[in-house]
Amino acid sequence: MSLQVQFLTLSLMAGSGAVLGIGYDIIEVLAREFRLRRWTTAIMDVCYWLVATLFVFQVLVYANEGQVRIFVFIGLLAGVIIYSYLLSRLIRRMVTWFIALFMQVLRWSIQILHTLLVRPLMYMYRLLLIILGFILSVTVFLGRIMIQYTRYVSKWIMRWF
Repeated sequence: MSLQVQFLTLSLMAGSGAVLGIGYDIIEVLAREFRLRRWTTAIMDVCYWLVATLFVFQVLVYANEGQVRIFVFIGLLAGVIIYSYLLSRLIRRMVTWFIALFMQVLRWSIQILHTLLVRPLMYMYRLLLIILGFILSVTVFLGRIMIQYTRYVSKWIMRWF
C-alpha cells in the first residue's frame, strides 16, 4: 500500500468519523426532543452502529480495497474528536432548530387542514342534522294530522254503515 493511499484512507476515515459524530448527535437530539423510551433508543443505537459499520466498510473498500490498519482507527478517532470540539454544538443546535421548525410547520399544516377541511365538514354535518331534524319533525307533525284525519274519516264512515 503506497503512502498516498494511506493518506487518502486516513483523511477519508477522519471524514467518516465526523459523519459518525454527526449521525450520533442527530440520534441523541431526536431521542431527547421526542422523549423516546429507552428500548426505542436502544434499537436506534443498534441500527446506528449497523449503518455506521456498513458505511465505514464501504469507505474502506473505496479507499484501500477494505484493508483494516491502525491508521483507519486513528483516522476515525481523529474525525470524531475534531468534530466534537468544532461542530458538535452547532449541529445539535441546528437539529434542534430544524425539529422546532418542522413541528411548527406540522402544526400550521394541521391547523390549515382543520380550517379548510374539518370545519366545513362539521358545518355540513350540523346543517344535515338540522335539515333531517326539520324533515323528521314535519313528518311527525303531518303523520299526527293524518292519524287524526283517518280517525275522523273512519268515524264518519262508520256512521254510514
